[in-house]
Amino acid sequence: MEIFIKGTNSISPAGNFGNITHVPEIKFIDGLLKYYSCVEPVYKEIINPVLLRRMSRTMKISIVSAMLCLKDAGVEIPDAIIAGTGMGCVEDSDKFLSLLIENEERMLNPTPFIYSTHNTISSQIAIMLKCHGYNSTYAGRGACFETSILDALMLLSDGNASNVLVGAYDELIANQIRILYRMGLFRETKESNSNEISGNHPGEGAAFFVLSAKPSGKDYAKISGMSVFSENEPLSESITGFLKKHFISFENINSVMFGNLHNNIQSGFYKKIVTLFPAFTNLLWFKHLCGEYMTSSAFALWLGANCLKTQQIPEIAFLRKTNNLPAKNMLIINNLSGNQFAIFLLTK
Repeated sequence: MEIFIKGTNSISPAGNFGNITHVPEIKFIDGLLKYYSCVEPVYKEIINPVLLRRMSRTMKISIVSAMLCLKDAGVEIPDAIIAGTGMGCVEDSDKFLSLLIENEERMLNPTPFIYSTHNTISSQIAIMLKCHGYNSTYAGRGACFETSILDALMLLSDGNASNVLVGAYDELIANQIRILYRMGLFRETKESNSNEISGNHPGEGAAFFVLSAKPSGKDYAKISGMSVFSENEPLSESITGFLKKHFISFENINSVMFGNLHNNIQSGFYKKIVTLFPAFTNLLWFKHLCGEYMTSSAFALWLGANCLKTQQIPEIAFLRKTNNLPAKNMLIINNLSGNQFAIFLLTK
């Protein structure tokens, strides 16, 4: 089944789509550890300042992104709300655990614990909108955002919803960044080639989409297919089978967006995949614009949908440029946490 992206919004290190002209500012923890941080809007212009007082940073980022997405789609109350997150509300979890230690497990404030649960965002959006429909959150490493999209697709195909709000979010805090580097998930790299841009730094962001089974005439793009593959399977064969299943050839893919960590297309997971596509195919990447995090596929989907709607690709997103038009079909291939790959087929 095909589903249409009726509206979308993203709060990310890259800012608005129209402002993606350069690599976002890299920030530092302890003067050494690099990370990407979201460019945040003026929240009080969007949400009642009284409500903002009780919201953590990730709640502000996610809820505002969801509200702006609904406004963009022209939908007041969706029929369902589905969210995906890798780590959930990390700041509240960190705050609660710190208080647990400092107070020796006595006289604890329950608020950080209540807000630390992974389904906080989807439930708070529902409360604010007075939305009593289906509400779900998928959490954990890997394909949590992709699972959210699949859930929305089932709701729409069964006719149980007309407009579904789907999104993903993950945040960064200082302690988390230190732990990520200490675990060896990120490392400082010294590129010998000054022209090589690295995206191997932790990032964060929230992106939301209003999905519908029926076209509205103003849609951003159509999600014609989506799948998650294991690295244990030959990736080139998986991609070939995926395209064959959706009756499309490699020649009909105008642009491919990779979840590469630097702008060297002849390295890493994607070295063999690049050779599958004709020389006239645009090759793009996105993690130097948002960083690496468990739900970065949501940022890629937002970026791809905007490219298809505007028929413009930001210059900073090119790995190999053959033209500046995403044209009709775009493929997004992202390496998820562990040994999984997610693939989206977007159509104008």
